[in-house]
Amino acid sequence: MAIITPNEPGVASLKKFASDLRESGENIRNEVRNLQNVVDQYQAKLGPHADSIKNCIEVIQGEVNKSIEPTNSLAESLDSLANDYQEFIDDDIFAGIGGGK
Repeated sequence: MAIITPNEPGVASLKKFASDLRESGENIRNEVRNLQNVVDQYQAKLGPHADSIKNCIEVIQGEVNKSIEPTNSLAESLDSLANDYQEFIDDDIFAGIGGGK
């Protein structure tokens, strides 16, 4: 498990991870839609199993949709933590002490 420290690289890592989570969820959702489109396009050629295949895809879509919400919630938490870290970095409470700024 990586440790993210409250510094600029840590903030960047958190923001990238949040963005990657959101993007991966959307990519999965898009691929399931693409699969649905292909099945719709070739439905006549799928024969007696077309309805079963469509039902399976609907189940997959439902599971993907259920997983998107917690994934986005985690991404929001990571963004919030990154923002908190950035505020901590920007709020230099020791500036001006001992002849500094």
